[in-house]
Amino acid sequence: MTDKEEPVLGAAPMKDPQRLALRLVFALGLFDLLQMALHRGISPFHGEWRLWTVVYLVPFGFYWLLSLPMRRFAKGKWVVRLCGFLLFARLVKFVIAHVWWGFFLTAAPRYGIGLAACAVVLFLPRGIFDQFLKWFFRLVPVPAAAFLLVFLTAEEHANFGPGPEGAPPQQAPNLVLVSWDTVRADVLPMYGGTMLPMPRLQEFADQSIQFEDCVAHAPITGPSHASMLTGVVPPSHGLRSNVWEVMPSRVLRLPEILREHGYHTGGFVAAYPLRNRFGFGRGFEVYDDRMNESVTQRLKDLGYFDSIWVLAFAPFIGKGTTASTPGDIVQDRAFQWLNQLPAEEPYFMFLHLYDAHGPWTPKGKYKEIADASLGKASPPAADPIDADAMARYRGDVAMMDDYLAELLVELDKHDPGLKNTLILLTADHGECFGEGGIHKNHVDSLYEATQHVPMFLYLPGGQGAGTHVEQTVTHSDILPTFLAAAGI
Repeated sequence: MTDKEEPVLGAAPMKDPQRLALRLVFALGLFDLLQMALHRGISPFHGEWRLWTVVYLVPFGFYWLLSLPMRRFAKGKWVVRLCGFLLFARLVKFVIAHVWWGFFLTAAPRYGIGLAACAVVLFLPRGIFDQFLKWFFRLVPVPAAAFLLVFLTAEEHANFGPGPEGAPPQQAPNLVLVSWDTVRADVLPMYGGTMLPMPRLQEFADQSIQFEDCVAHAPITGPSHASMLTGVVPPSHGLRSNVWEVMPSRVLRLPEILREHGYHTGGFVAAYPLRNRFGFGRGFEVYDDRMNESVTQRLKDLGYFDSIWVLAFAPFIGKGTTASTPGDIVQDRAFQWLNQLPAEEPYFMFLHLYDAHGPWTPKGKYKEIADASLGKASPPAADPIDADAMARYRGDVAMMDDYLAELLVELDKHDPGLKNTLILLTADHGECFGEGGIHKNHVDSLYEATQHVPMFLYLPGGQGAGTHVEQTVTHSDILPTFLAAAGI
């Protein structure tokens, strides 16, 4: 039997092995496209055009280029075998990786969809489809490279959604949710910490209600903030880790409810896990998640766990600057939005600051605070080897006090005396410095160091100032508290 007469995958004889090779390459690209699009919810209807065009085109261009030497130099059945090996290796790699990381059960449905799509491609009748592939692979490499270049280099912009709907409740207060990332309660002077001067926070606490036992639902940024914005725990809102899941649209968010009741809604975040890509921007009129990052780190939006072609950039992805934005920039964006709002219309502002998150590199007066606290502050590091890190951590936490002072000045400009503004300040989780053998980290902890977080609630006009609440509260209490205050 000659090469031209060989049966292919049990189908009718394929006269041209090169055509089957193209089918295998197309199946590879389609498999990667489906895994990334299904896992990340990327489509023309959900995702910026620069993102979904890359997801939809680049896999085909990548595998076309990767298989080019095989298709150029291999003859007869060997070109089919080599391209078939690429597809087989991709499918096996998916299984091994997801089993290794413990995600295979959740990934199995989209893996099945990918297998079915590959089977359809390989067994479609000859003729028009093969002609389509011939022209498709002539056209796709150039636009794929062009869209990838645009994706990596184009300037980012804030995300914009619809404005307020309907009329707000009468005397609806302005609502401000402030999250200080990675601030454990016990280092603050209001919770017994020493050697950490926070004068503006102390003034704010004196004018607010202080919750002595606020417990975070998760020690991780994404899930913890999802609970703040949805009022439900991780099994309900769908986020159990950072960047692996997308919060489903069926989960109702606080900004969605407020926008439907006449509120302007603005979100201003500093860290990658809160990107709009993961479902956090839904319901916001403005959601500014621009990161201070290197261009190759934008590939994190695609997730190299789901696609082989992104692995080509893996050596660069981990070497750029940290995917976060300094607090002064985040606050400036929030202030610009605030200053253009009509004074008589209520707003909801979500402000997230990341400066207390590691690595800790305090400078100037903050370094002096860190140096002064080394070996003297309470609580001490649970493990002496973390003492220096905890001192530097205190220095960066001290920076948050100055950010709070600037924020309160701007809020007062919009509402003098803050007579119609509610402010809730909390943290998503804390940090371990030796607790449970966990060093300078929080992801694996459910210890007090990460789960006991500060919470202060300033009510309009300072109602209840100086009250201390001993009852346990959680982040899922934030949504109903805000809605009650808004009269919704």
